[in-house]
Amino acid sequence: MQWHPLTTQRLERPMSESLRLYLDQMLQMDVAEALRSEGHNIVRASEVGQARADDQQILQKAILGNRILVTLDEHFGDWVILPLTKHPGVIRLKINRDGS
Repeated sequence: MQWHPLTTQRLERPMSESLRLYLDQMLQMDVAEALRSEGHNIVRASEVGQARADDQQILQKAILGNRILVTLDEHFGDWVILPLTKHPGVIRLKINRDGS
Protein backbone atom coordinates (compact mmCIF):
# COMPACT_ATOMS: atom_id res chain seq x y z
CA MET A 1 0.00 0.00 0.00
CA GLN A 2 1.06 3.58 -0.49
CA TRP A 3 -0.10 7.00 0.64
CA HIS A 4 -1.35 9.43 -1.94
CA PRO A 5 -0.09 13.01 -1.34
CA LEU A 6 -3.51 14.59 -1.83
CA THR A 7 -5.47 12.34 0.50
CA THR A 8 -5.31 10.97 4.01
CA GLN A 9 -6.32 7.53 2.80
CA ARG A 10 -4.13 4.65 1.78
CA LEU A 11 -4.43 3.45 -1.76
CA GLU A 12 -4.60 -0.30 -2.33
CA ARG A 13 -2.79 0.14 -5.61
CA PRO A 14 -0.94 3.04 -7.24
CA MET A 15 -2.95 5.61 -9.15
CA SER A 16 -2.82 4.81 -12.84
CA GLU A 17 -3.52 8.34 -14.04
CA SER A 18 -1.72 11.51 -13.20
CA LEU A 19 -3.77 14.48 -12.07
CA ARG A 20 -3.78 17.71 -14.08
CA LEU A 21 -3.55 20.39 -11.42
CA TYR A 22 -3.27 24.18 -11.49
CA LEU A 23 -1.73 25.51 -8.27
CA ASP A 24 -2.59 29.08 -7.39
CA GLN A 25 0.05 31.59 -6.38
CA MET A 26 -0.29 30.78 -2.67
CA LEU A 27 1.22 27.30 -3.08
CA GLN A 28 5.00 27.10 -2.97
CA MET A 29 7.41 25.43 -5.39
CA ASP A 30 8.10 22.52 -3.00
CA VAL A 31 4.43 21.50 -3.22
CA ALA A 32 4.62 21.50 -7.02
CA GLU A 33 7.88 19.55 -6.99
CA ALA A 34 6.46 16.91 -4.62
CA LEU A 35 3.40 16.43 -6.82
CA ARG A 36 5.52 16.30 -9.98
CA SER A 37 7.77 13.68 -8.40
CA GLU A 38 4.64 11.54 -7.96
CA GLY A 39 3.95 11.82 -11.70
CA HIS A 40 1.27 14.52 -11.67
CA ASN A 41 1.01 17.18 -14.36
CA ILE A 42 1.41 20.45 -12.45
CA VAL A 43 1.28 24.09 -13.51
CA ARG A 44 1.80 26.87 -10.97
CA ALA A 45 0.16 30.26 -11.50
CA SER A 46 3.43 32.05 -10.80
CA GLU A 47 5.19 30.00 -13.50
CA VAL A 48 2.80 31.21 -16.21
CA GLY A 49 2.62 34.93 -15.44
CA GLN A 50 -0.24 34.85 -12.94
CA ALA A 51 1.67 35.73 -9.78
CA ARG A 52 -0.64 38.71 -9.20
CA ALA A 53 -3.78 37.51 -10.99
CA ASP A 54 -7.20 37.81 -9.37
CA ASP A 55 -9.42 34.85 -8.49
CA GLN A 56 -11.44 34.95 -11.71
CA GLN A 57 -8.29 34.99 -13.87
CA ILE A 58 -6.83 32.07 -11.91
CA LEU A 59 -10.00 30.01 -12.28
CA GLN A 60 -10.28 30.85 -15.99
CA LYS A 61 -6.68 29.72 -16.63
CA ALA A 62 -7.39 26.42 -14.84
CA ILE A 63 -10.54 25.92 -16.92
CA LEU A 64 -8.77 26.69 -20.20
CA GLY A 65 -6.07 24.16 -19.31
CA ASN A 66 -8.67 21.59 -18.22
CA ARG A 67 -6.99 21.46 -14.81
CA ILE A 68 -8.28 21.08 -11.28
CA LEU A 69 -7.54 24.25 -9.36
CA VAL A 70 -5.74 23.77 -6.03
CA THR A 71 -5.89 26.78 -3.73
CA LEU A 72 -5.57 27.99 -0.15
CA ASP A 73 -7.88 30.91 -0.93
CA GLU A 74 -11.13 30.64 1.02
CA HIS A 75 -12.97 32.71 -1.61
CA PHE A 76 -12.98 29.66 -3.86
CA GLY A 77 -15.08 27.82 -1.29
CA ASP A 78 -18.19 29.46 -2.74
CA TRP A 79 -17.17 28.80 -6.33
CA VAL A 80 -17.15 25.03 -6.06
CA ILE A 81 -20.93 25.01 -6.32
CA LEU A 82 -20.51 25.77 -10.02
CA PRO A 83 -21.65 22.82 -12.13
CA LEU A 84 -18.70 20.60 -12.97
CA THR A 85 -19.58 21.03 -16.62
CA LYS A 86 -18.18 24.54 -16.19
CA HIS A 87 -14.85 23.54 -14.59
CA PRO A 88 -12.89 20.35 -13.86
CA GLY A 89 -12.92 20.97 -10.11
CA VAL A 90 -11.54 23.02 -7.24
CA ILE A 91 -9.60 21.69 -4.27
CA ARG A 92 -9.49 24.23 -1.47
CA LEU A 93 -6.93 23.41 1.18
CA LYS A 94 -7.28 24.65 4.72
CA ILE A 95 -4.13 24.63 6.81
CA ASN A 96 -4.22 25.00 10.56
CA ARG A 97 -1.04 26.95 11.24
CA ASP A 98 -1.37 27.08 15.03
CA GLY A 99 -0.84 23.34 15.37
CA SER A 100 -4.07 22.58 17.23
